[in-house]
Amino acid sequence: MEIESDNPALDAPLRAMADMVIRHGGLIAPGTRIVCTRGDIRLERAPGCGACEHLLAIPRALLVPINHLAWDDDRTLLRLARPASHLSAERQAMLDLFLAIYNASGKLAAIDQHPAVAFASDPELLALVQMLKPGVTAMQGTAADLFLSCRLVVHGESAGDLANVPVLMPLMDFINHHPEGDCFRYQGNDLVIGEYRAAGSSECLASYGGQRDVLDLLCGHGFVDPATPYFGSAPARLPLGRLGTLVIEGRAVHSNLAIHPPRTTFGPDEVRLSHVVLDRRKPGAWRQLMRMPLLALGHRTGCPEQEVEHALRVLPGLLLEANRTTLDSVAAALEHHPNPAATVRDLQSAIAIHAANLRDSIGPGI
Repeated sequence: MEIESDNPALDAPLRAMADMVIRHGGLIAPGTRIVCTRGDIRLERAPGCGACEHLLAIPRALLVPINHLAWDDDRTLLRLARPASHLSAERQAMLDLFLAIYNASGKLAAIDQHPAVAFASDPELLALVQMLKPGVTAMQGTAADLFLSCRLVVHGESAGDLANVPVLMPLMDFINHHPEGDCFRYQGNDLVIGEYRAAGSSECLASYGGQRDVLDLLCGHGFVDPATPYFGSAPARLPLGRLGTLVIEGRAVHSNLAIHPPRTTFGPDEVRLSHVVLDRRKPGAWRQLMRMPLLALGHRTGCPEQEVEHALRVLPGLLLEANRTTLDSVAAALEHHPNPAATVRDLQSAIAIHAANLRDSIGPGI
């Protein structure tokens, strides 16, 4: 596997990681190379290399569980607080390579740019973001815990003995996000990923899964992604006349499924949805998900079906206005927020993208 790096300290551990994958029966598509530039590590494969079923296949035995690891409270280097003696020899060796790569590329020091770090020292900024995303929190635990939370993957029954266990993924760790990319998934004894490249690029990309909008990605992973097509509604109470009230809780979407219907509950004269996600690629398609909850609300409140149809017609305008009001309020507050400048700029950029996705996905007739 070719390695192109501006940091000689990365060459040996990256080479060793790739060699371990091949030695244990894994797969790296021919022509794949690792490119390292100023601490950024990515995978590339030229279009001329030909099609491949999988870009990578990583044997389960080389995935590194991190649920029982303890870390020093260090903001510059990843260091274990105690030996990982519970891991197999292969996983211990792979963990050592991860630490060498992360430390040589200064990954932990860069975590200070993550919004969760800023939120820990700026509760007013956190409160502003929670107007849009109530589930967002400040940094919990050590810097290592926050850093690793952005890089792990968790699967259910398909992961076998690693079901519901957060793991680090050799080589796959270096694949950046794109909403159109393939998702990490188990096939037999391997974790696999297909090849996806954006038009005109040789960089290999993967979807981190689910209906994550730009604020989810910024607050969860620390980067602004203008390519994400999703818009997750802020919390809202939408009056629907005689039918009652639609309450959107604005909860985070933790599922990696491409479609994740909201959890629905009922109160007196109201229906509550855990979340509502729109997609600019399918303007107006979200309205179909609203039909069944509103029909159920109409049945409970004794309203005829024509009242439900009327509510479905006015709902897009109500949702648009409620979210615009909240977005405008947060954007105005950020204009006058003094610190930290980098996080505020990222939030302002994300909110502008978020507002555009709202406009483009709400659907016709508004």
